[in-house]
Amino acid sequence: MLRNATVGQGAGYTCIKLTGPAVRTEIERLAPKYDDVLVDAGGRDTVSQRAALVLADILLVPFVPRSFDIWTLDTVATLIQEIRTVNPDLRAYAFINRGDPSGTDNVEAGQLLQEKEAITYLETPIVSRKAFGKAAAQGRAVTELHPADTKATHEIIALYDAIFGDMGI
Repeated sequence: MLRNATVGQGAGYTCIKLTGPAVRTEIERLAPKYDDVLVDAGGRDTVSQRAALVLADILLVPFVPRSFDIWTLDTVATLIQEIRTVNPDLRAYAFINRGDPSGTDNVEAGQLLQEKEAITYLETPIVSRKAFGKAAAQGRAVTELHPADTKATHEIIALYDAIFGDMGI
């Protein structure tokens, strides 16, 4: 997604679909025209993902606090270290996504994420809530729902602030 900071002038962003090596070429072409270029390359190690990471400033890695996601942690850390040989300024951040509203799984997964030197853990979990599915079905962000889900809204704002706000990431 490409975003311009044009408040009050329509959506302020443009979405395009690219795959493979074209991702890098298009990022280089479009980056001067936009404030931010966001690339969703999925959760697999692909040509598209590597093409984006070569140019990326920030990598966000959402982790579900379950064994299948956590088992990939070493693979993700290795990929980040490999990419840093060509992009040494890449900053990688992980956070809990679709976490549990109660229990200890989120905390335990967070502790494992904190142990990886290649990734900085953001303690801004996104909990699995019906509001996220409801918002997606309406083509909206959870912050646009009426009536508002204050917990879901708070979680998204906390993650946004961690990435773009006062933390200076």
